[in-house]
Amino acid sequence: MNSKVIAGVVVGVLAVAIILIGMMPQEGRTVEVELGDFIFIFKDVEEPLRVKAGESVTFKITNRGGFTHEFMVVSEDMKDMMLMRAQELFQELMDQGLEGEELIETFEKEFAHREEASEAGGDGMLGEAVLEPGDSTELTIMFEKPGTYYVVCFEVEGTGQAGKTHADQGMIFRIEVEE
Repeated sequence: MNSKVIAGVVVGVLAVAIILIGMMPQEGRTVEVELGDFIFIFKDVEEPLRVKAGESVTFKITNRGGFTHEFMVVSEDMKDMMLMRAQELFQELMDQGLEGEELIETFEKEFAHREEASEAGGDGMLGEAVLEPGDSTELTIMFEKPGTYYVVCFEVEGTGQAGKTHADQGMIFRIEVEE
């Protein structure tokens, strides 16, 4: 074989290797997150968290707050749907004359957001953890598709405001998944 053929074969093999490496899932990384009352505190990460499609992220989560908190990673559409559903349900319950603890307890029983998000599957909820005060856990999520995702908490305990979830109080964090 002449040197031009050999060089062409080498270039071709390298090109295929580069393409295959690019198609492989990205190596994961770890992000530490503290849950405070009505806030997500991402350590050493600015909002939005930027992730490559195919990358996995392991979230090390600790609830430093005084209330139960959720760490739900959902699509933008699912976040919007759940916020709207929460507002509608709160209004329905207040129209029925419920208030205070009775309003909160009834809301928590009827707001089936976890089930709704779970039923939506990969296009809705990517993963979730529920932590009591002082609890810690890890949650690994593979971000397969580009798009905007959110970490949200839809708990209501401690908001002190009828019709408000922790997300309404600002407990939302944006994640951008890029090609």
